[in-house]
Amino acid sequence: MDEKFKVRVTVAQWPTRSPVYHKPDGLRFAHPNTLKVRANQKYVVEAIITPAKTLTGMRIWGQTLFMTPVHERHHRDIARYSAIWCTSGYDVNKNKTRTFVPVMMEFKGEAVLLATVQCKVYPGDGDGGHYQWGQTLHSIDLDCKALTDGAYVDLISEKFVSSRTL
Repeated sequence: MDEKFKVRVTVAQWPTRSPVYHKPDGLRFAHPNTLKVRANQKYVVEAIITPAKTLTGMRIWGQTLFMTPVHERHHRDIARYSAIWCTSGYDVNKNKTRTFVPVMMEFKGEAVLLATVQCKVYPGDGDGGHYQWGQTLHSIDLDCKALTDGAYVDLISEKFVSSRTL
C-alpha cells in the first residue's frame, strides 16, 4: 500500500537564523514561486517529516548535506533533521532569470524524492537589496507518497508558506 507523508523544509540564514524571502512569480517562469538566496552564503536547512521517516541523505544542487537528527522530545511521530547548505560558486542571476535548483532526499529503504526549487541568486556581499524583498519564508511544504515498490517517492504538491500566513 502506498504511504503518504509530509516534508516541511525550512531555510534560514546561517548563523543568525535570519529569514529568507520568496515571491510569487505567477506564470512568468516555470514554477509559480521563487526562493531568494545570496551567492557565497550559508543557510541552515531543516527537514521535518510527518509521520516520522528516516532521512538517509539530502543533496541540493549536487552538494551533499550532512543531515543531523534533531530529537523531538514531545513528538515521536515527527523526524527532524538539520544541515548547513552553502551557495559558494552559484552564479548570480541576471534580471528576469531564475535558477532551477535540484533537491534530492533519500529515505531509508532507498526511496528517493526529487524536487526542483526555483531560485533567484543575488550577490553575496552588502546589506539590504532585492533579496530581502517579498514575503518571509516560513517553509516549503511537500506532500509526498512513497510507492509500494520502494524505488521512489511521488511529489504530490509543493506549497511555499509565508510567515505572515500562519
